[in-house]
Amino acid sequence: MSVRAALHLAVPAALDRAWQAIDRFAFAPASAVPLAALRIGLASVLLLQAAMVAPVFLELYGRRGILQGPLNDVLSTSDLLRIGWLVDGLAPLGIGEAALVRSTGALYALALVALLLGWRARAAAALAWLTHLLLMMTADSTSYGADSYAHIFLFYLMWMPSGAALSLDRRLGRAPAEPAATTRLSLRVAQVHLCISYLASGLAKASGEQWWNGEAIWRSVMLPEYRQVDFSWLAQHAWIPRVAGWLVLLIEAGYAFFIWPRRSRRIWVAATVALHLGIAVFLGLVVFGVLMAVLTLAVFGVSAEPRGAPAPGGGAEPRSDGCPFLDETVFFHRPTGSLLGADVVISACARDHWSWRWAARLTGRHDKVRSPPDVRAKTRPNDAAARSIDRMAALPLKRLLVAHADAIEDSPSEKLLDAWRFVRAG
Repeated sequence: MSVRAALHLAVPAALDRAWQAIDRFAFAPASAVPLAALRIGLASVLLLQAAMVAPVFLELYGRRGILQGPLNDVLSTSDLLRIGWLVDGLAPLGIGEAALVRSTGALYALALVALLLGWRARAAAALAWLTHLLLMMTADSTSYGADSYAHIFLFYLMWMPSGAALSLDRRLGRAPAEPAATTRLSLRVAQVHLCISYLASGLAKASGEQWWNGEAIWRSVMLPEYRQVDFSWLAQHAWIPRVAGWLVLLIEAGYAFFIWPRRSRRIWVAATVALHLGIAVFLGLVVFGVLMAVLTLAVFGVSAEPRGAPAPGGGAEPRSDGCPFLDETVFFHRPTGSLLGADVVISACARDHWSWRWAARLTGRHDKVRSPPDVRAKTRPNDAAARSIDRMAALPLKRLLVAHADAIEDSPSEKLLDAWRFVRAG
């Protein structure tokens, strides 16, 4: 074979493998539980923050508060919508500033409660994001990293199917339970965002000397506004803040590389959570520390694999439970999306032997994907069989490969479910 011919064969194959890898990474159907954990965790932290600022709400966001109207406008770094604009616009209607500020806060809290419960999850996220924007821009000088991360992930939740699990939307039937490609894509967006953030933070810290020589750790725990515990004894043990600084650099700069492999993921999730809980406890930045721990726990610490799916790379599915006449184990090859079985479904076509075509026509299996007729005759509706078929159909199937049918590549999941619909009661 010539070099040119070899390239003609190798390049399309390499491109196909690359596309399959991208497809598995970004679009393989996934469970919505991690997104639900993100929704619940973020809403809980923001409700905690709201409870903490409630006693001084008017002082923070009112024009007669800590930063009075004109001064707040001068110090603002953004021209985006602020509560002051609403106050000016609604003043002719007799709506006072205090009432408007309190109404904005109440609307924000109600949106967070709805988001926490998963009631109209996307609409609740949109309302929470808008009111959060109002509050952030109004008290711009008091906003910090926690507010920025919260605002970004509230925006993501406007588009993510976070209500598809652990929610009132799911309980009321407004959200589908089936694993979806959009769920995987949503999760990847959140994961990649965190990886970029930690990598940028780690590289920025590593570019200076303070995190290498321990000065950054020493200053953090000794500054009066952050000091929660007396760490003055560290002056006698300079190696401790130095090593602590190295660990922070390792955790943050290594996050984007070690959070993905299964062997190191749990270690990095635990290390990242420990880092942020340490910030919450020892620096008093409770909202920031807990929020960042929640983000990593939700998007990397909760499995997104559909229930009953094998590990990436392939694996055996459970037997076809609930079928007394069929004792079969199927195999799912994840790289090609192929479900391999013997008689889980059958179908005859014009290319088959005349005897099989004749039998298939008599039993309704010609050009139709159905379960074997003897299995159909012996199996009654039961939950075990329905669950077994649901687990197979929940896999990211691209084809069914069975003994008595050509490769089934047109809507394989739907045809599998349709072939076994008789096992569902009613």
